[in-house]
This record gives sequence, C-alpha cells and structure tokens, in this order.
Amino acid sequence: MSFPQPVPLAPAVAYEDLSDVIVGVQIQIVRLGWTVEQAHQFIADNFQGKRRSQLTDDELIGLLYQLRTRSL
Repeated sequence: MSFPQPVPLAPAVAYEDLSDVIVGVQIQIVRLGWTVEQAHQFIADNFQGKRRSQLTDDELIGLLYQLRTRSL
C-alpha cells in the first residue's frame, strides 16, 4: 500500500532576494526620522530582542509592514 507523500509548504512570501525589503526598511526608518539606535530599539522591542540581521524572512517582511503603518 502506498500513501501520498506530504507536499512541502511554501513560505508565506517567497522572496529569492530580500534586498528590496531591506531597502524598504531603511527608507521607512529615514522617513520616520529615526536614529540608528531608535531603529535598533524598535526592532528589539518588537522582535524578542533580535537585531535586524537576526530576523527571519517573514519577520523582516513584518518589520517593513510595521514601519510602513507607523509612517502613515
């Protein structure tokens, strides 16, 4: 008897290159007028003490979303 093999789940957002997201984060930080320290503190406060370079792809996209909604 043969059982169907599980289909691997795709990530929530498939990005081969997250450089556009990183640039978007940088643009939003400038738009907010934040210093580097303010940006570091925001990321640490909202992502369990992590730095930007430690964020997963999904967390990085979430960061961009949060920054965009703050600058509206």
